[in-house]
Amino acid sequence: MGARALVNALVTPASPATRNILTVHTHSGTMSTGIDVDETGRVQPEHPGAVRSLGAIMGAGRPVGLVLRSFTDEIAYTLPNGVNIPVKTVRSWILVDGVPQPQAEQDTCSASCTDAETGEPLPPERGG
Repeated sequence: MGARALVNALVTPASPATRNILTVHTHSGTMSTGIDVDETGRVQPEHPGAVRSLGAIMGAGRPVGLVLRSFTDEIAYTLPNGVNIPVKTVRSWILVDGVPQPQAEQDTCSASCTDAETGEPLPPERGG
């Protein structure tokens, strides 16, 4: 499976979310890209280079972790300045020989709630 097909397979089940953020974790660093789903259901990465880089990593057989944050139209809470914060779902996978292996909820939470640079735990989000 190529990187574009992989991204499509991961994002499409996230519907009805139309806005997603995919983060790719490798031994050499982390990269993220916004991914929108248009009205026809086509997946559109904000930074196609991130998807190409994912393809290169997959082709090299190196370990990679993926975290997908999908945002819905439902409002989790509203900030004092009136900005609405949407409900999101967070899912994660480890690629094993290019095949995504879903991570348990606890592993996803641990990966999503740790500062990548310091390794320190992040405080929980409001409304979460």
